Amino acid sequence: MVTGLLTTSCDTDNVAELYNAQQENVAMQTATIALKQSEADGEYSVQVVRSKTQGEYTAAYNFKGDDVFTDEGHGSVTFADGQGTAVIKVKAQNMEFGNTYSFTVELADDVKATTDTTIHHSSTTGNVYATTLSVTRDYEWEELGTGKMTSESMGDDSGNPSTWEVQVLKAKGYDVYKAVNCYEKGYDVMFKVNSDNTVTVPQQKAWTYTGHGPVAVVGTGTKTGNVLDCKLHHILLSQNYDLGAYSEILTLPEK
Repeated sequence: MVTGLLTTSCDTDNVAELYNAQQENVAMQTATIALKQSEADGEYSVQVVRSKTQGEYTAAYNFKGDDVFTDEGHGSVTFADGQGTAVIKVKAQNMEFGNTYSFTVELADDVKATTDTTIHHSSTTGNVYATTLSVTRDYEWEELGTGKMTSESMGDDSGNPSTWEVQVLKAKGYDVYKAVNCYEKGYDVMFKVNSDNTVTVPQQKAWTYTGHGPVAVVGTGTKTGNVLDCKLHHILLSQNYDLGAYSEILTLPEK
């Protein structure tokens, strides 16, 4: 079977036409990259590829991103003679915990025009001309134990709050906590305790309003002992509508 396949494929008259690129055919290696890290700074590589490797070639690109990023290539990347790959370097500084940052590298129009139609004549997608990279600065989490969530928003029609157990994680080295699957599976809620024992709950998706989409919580509170007593607004994101502010209490596991 292998011999027959090789014999059928080895049409020497057409090898050059099929495999020798007639143009640079520059493209991005991938369209999206998503990363997580605990450090405030970082360096990231975006790979660019080409089909024609003879000679040195410099490709221009457009860079757009959040202020934390610096494009080390200043809008151009060079392929060395004989090389089919080149790397764009991007640095980040002073990223804050809990935030996601992103940048996009897109090839310039004249570089896009290097597409080799011989290679891509049967392609349904063509080359990838832009890469978007996102970085989330996340804490390193460790298990703290089982806590308790007491929620006015999830209470009964008589106004009695609902209480249930939740797994609680703690950020290593920080007074920051995460209630896993707090209101709904798949949505964790983070509580940040400040130096004065006030509590900040940054806006984050927390549960789904059936038929309407995700709801985020945001608000503040205070920490007394192991109790985080907060007043949280529940925001219907699809309409940016405040469903109301409710008493939401996270009781941390006792040490």
